[in-house]
Amino acid sequence: MIRICKLEKLLEGECFQYNSMVWFVKGFQHPSGYVVAYPRYNLLNKAKVSDFRNVYWDCIKQNVPMVPLNDANIYVYSLEPFERDFAFELFLNCSGLCEDRVVVTGSSTVGLETGDLDIIVYGVDEDEVLEIHRSINNCFKPINESVLVKEYFEKHINDTDLTTYLFLKKNTLLHYMLGKLHVNVKYVFHDRGWNNCIDPVESVRIFKGYVEIVDALRKYALPVIYIAKHDGDEMYLWSLREIYAEIPRGVYYVEGRLELRSSGSYLVPDNGLLLKI
Repeated sequence: MIRICKLEKLLEGECFQYNSMVWFVKGFQHPSGYVVAYPRYNLLNKAKVSDFRNVYWDCIKQNVPMVPLNDANIYVYSLEPFERDFAFELFLNCSGLCEDRVVVTGSSTVGLETGDLDIIVYGVDEDEVLEIHRSINNCFKPINESVLVKEYFEKHINDTDLTTYLFLKKNTLLHYMLGKLHVNVKYVFHDRGWNNCIDPVESVRIFKGYVEIVDALRKYALPVIYIAKHDGDEMYLWSLREIYAEIPRGVYYVEGRLELRSSGSYLVPDNGLLLKI
């Protein structure tokens, strides 16, 4: 079936076309007149894109790629093979969600034969994630461990070790099977993004050390937020990555950015490392 990608919400995972490439939105806040997004696929040959220009944005104290909003074009694609299209429609029917809250993302948008389907649902809290899981559990099967192992080696080998990854995903509500198709569901807490800085980082430093996850303020729906302790001091562990959306309580070794924001200290492992101790 023919489907359309376009910028509507300015939220994680939305895709659009720019300079003959498919781009995917990152996060939920963006500089005025721009969208923070990463180019992933070259439409001329469907090859992955690894070379792009970053621009420093003081709001988040990071260099990130961004595209002028006026230049972000609608991207039209066919969701193939048939199994992917069938799985997407089945997810919509079984979950009861309106299609304007659900999008396809990742390699499925360019038709690569990867054996998976990536779905994003917007405007979700933890209670609704549990409700959706109960609804689709009769339509999809639990994920096979062998498929999770494949997922780890293809996508997460630099984020953690295999033992930790399988520990994080042992009771996952985000990965399912439909026949041989791996269906990965990513939930996003916000229902709309912002074209300005709403959660500025005041300062940042590199963190390497042990933290204890003592509770979850928000699981499953990104950005996830956990209460963590390090040497008796309380902080938040915060992430926009699906791999960290289901962290059980316990002690972990973490490498990442420690960001000071107006609401507290936030440890962000997204481009770092997290290992179960």
